[in-house]
Amino acid sequence: MQRYLMGATLFGLIWASIAYTQHGVDDPIQLIASVLVFIILGTAICWLLSYVVKWFRNQK
Repeated sequence: MQRYLMGATLFGLIWASIAYTQHGVDDPIQLIASVLVFIILGTAICWLLSYVVKWFRNQK
């Protein structure tokens, strides 16, 4: 779970830096909220997908 959290955090921070430098998002609160959404949803999706893959592998 920790690797999914780290990956989602890095992805969110990269997205935030691109959005800020390209003048897409200027409000810091909106930027922080977006990063938190990326972290929460990214971690949850990766975690669920890992269980789905494990389930399919164990179907034999």
